[in-house]
Amino acid sequence: MRTLIALSAGAALALAAGGCAVKYTEPTTQPKPLTAAQKDFEAVWQASRQTLRGYGFELDRQDRRAGLVTTLPLTGMHFSEPWRKDAPRPIDVGESTIQTIYRTGRVTVRPAEPGAETYAAQVEVFLERSNRPAPRVTSTSDAYRMFRVGGEDERGRSEAAAAGQVRRTTELGNDRALEAKLSADIAKAADRLRGT
Repeated sequence: MRTLIALSAGAALALAAGGCAVKYTEPTTQPKPLTAAQKDFEAVWQASRQTLRGYGFELDRQDRRAGLVTTLPLTGMHFSEPWRKDAPRPIDVGESTIQTIYRTGRVTVRPAEPGAETYAAQVEVFLERSNRPAPRVTSTSDAYRMFRVGGEDERGRSEAAAAGQVRRTTELGNDRALEAKLSADIAKAADRLRGT
């Protein structure tokens, strides 16, 4: 008897759930077509995002209203990574091989001229050098401590305080060569998306 009641309840539940399936409908109004300026903005916006990803940057902030795309810091290209594109000059590759260099990108999509219906990307690439001292390993416990984030030494001092430094990077200014290369590639990608 219990089995029969359980089967009946299961069948009723299955029938009820089957009747509650979501049915999608067509939209009642069609979206407004994009203006020429909006289409141009969209082409430059998408080109900026695609190009930054193509260079290995990981996108961080994407504010479409402000026309702003920022990236997370990217560790510079090492000489044994010839497939990467973030170091346009041989001296950049050499510097990144010897010292950890971070590059952070920022692209702002703005009208090409005031009041114009065409847009252009303004590219900035900021360079920073790592100040983190190389870990000294003199015992097994030092080797284990090396993999802790924000580790403390045997006296309870943080590694940064023990080294007498708080800041982990030094700002080096802008990477003008990479900015020019990114700007050119974004312009080419935007032209492809515009269909010109």
